[in-house]
Amino acid sequence: MAHLVNHTDSDLVILLNQGDKEAFDEIYRRYWKSLFLEARKRLGESEYAEEIVQDVFVDLWINRSTREIDHLYAYLSTAVRYQVFMLYKRHKKLPCFEEPM
Repeated sequence: MAHLVNHTDSDLVILLNQGDKEAFDEIYRRYWKSLFLEARKRLGESEYAEEIVQDVFVDLWINRSTREIDHLYAYLSTAVRYQVFMLYKRHKKLPCFEEPM
């Protein structure tokens, strides 16, 4: 696995599109922590942040052959932000006594 450490993001995306699990593992190691910290900063809760980042990586793996990714970190960061906003949207549908005045 250490042989992929020096690969660029573009190289990793190409390998990922070909189904290379080691490329996925390297992407995960490279970006999990920063994506988690970004999500936690926006949510304030580690549990939701972990879940969102996991969902983004699961989606990346499942849809690896159909995604066209030019800038890997920008893609992942945008996916995390989108999931955070969707979580906000779901929580907005809480009973009226739980919504801010």
